[in-house]
This record gives sequence, C-alpha cells and structure tokens, in this order.
Amino acid sequence: MSADTNEDQHVQAIADAIRPVLQDGDNYHVARVDDQILVSEAYTSICSVKYPRLYGRLLSINAEIEASGGSFASWGLLLMGAVVVGIQLDWFVGVVPQNLLDHTKSVWFYVLAMLLAIQLLGLLGRPLERAAYARNRSDLLSLMATEGVDRDLLVAMLEGDDQVTRVAAFLKLDHEAGSHPRV
Repeated sequence: MSADTNEDQHVQAIADAIRPVLQDGDNYHVARVDDQILVSEAYTSICSVKYPRLYGRLLSINAEIEASGGSFASWGLLLMGAVVVGIQLDWFVGVVPQNLLDHTKSVWFYVLAMLLAIQLLGLLGRPLERAAYARNRSDLLSLMATEGVDRDLLVAMLEGDDQVTRVAAFLKLDHEAGSHPRV
C-alpha cells in the first residue's frame, strides 16, 4: 500500500469515528498532541470547503475592493497628517490668513478635522469600491451559476467570514444577483 492510501484510510477512520457526534455545519480542528486530543472550533469558511474556486474568487474580489477604496483613504489620511504637521510647523504662515491659523491651535480642531476627514474619505472611497465590485460582478455571477449557488445561499455561507466582508456586503445589496439563473 502506498503512503497516500494509508493516509486516506486514516482520514476516513477519523471521519467515521466522529461522524455520530457532529451536526450539520459543524467545523472543528482536531489534533493529537502528547496523547491529548485537542479540539477547537475551526474558522475555515464553509464556502471555502464546499466551493473552493468560488471562495478563491471571492477572496480576490474582496482584496481588489479593499485596495481600491482603502488606498484612497490611506493617501487622504496621510495628506491630512501632513497638513496637521504643516500647521504645527508654521508652513502655512503667509499662505493662510493668521486668524484662521489661530483657530487651529485647539486640540478640538484636530479631533474634528480627523473625524471629518475619515467620514469624507469613506464617502469618496465608497464609489471606488462599488466600481471594483461592478468590474468583477459578471464573472462572479457566472461562477456562482456554474457552482449552482444563488446569492442568498452564498450570503448565508459568508456571514461572519472576516476574509470576505466587503464583497459579502455588496452581494447583500445586489438584489439582481439573487435572481441569477442556475446552470
């Protein structure tokens, strides 16, 4: 017998032994260390196990969505930080009226400016994220149809999966994707 056959038989024996205690949807890591059996909840997505190609595509789209809006926000916050440093180092004296610069000497100015910048950058980054989802939408829907997964089932499988939160959020709002025909 080959090593692969022995491994397959070993895995099958483990599966047969724990089958009676597992419920549908249970997902655990089981390990034996120094004669102790360690069981912990697995954080592997059900979708990644049942539909690995689809899950891989979701990971890719999620990364693209994060990069499109996230990089915009990062650059904006970096610019805001440069403005704050510039105000403190008097880079804007002579460029900005002094009475405006005098109002920037309060900590509340910086707190409000950062909160405003974060909100504004979020609003400006959202269309970039939406565009990234739109670019990948038809390929995603085709793969979903090929795998026989509709939007509602996929959204349910992805709930709580931190690896694909952004694409899952767009799928939740994409009502047309829910009616995509199955193959």
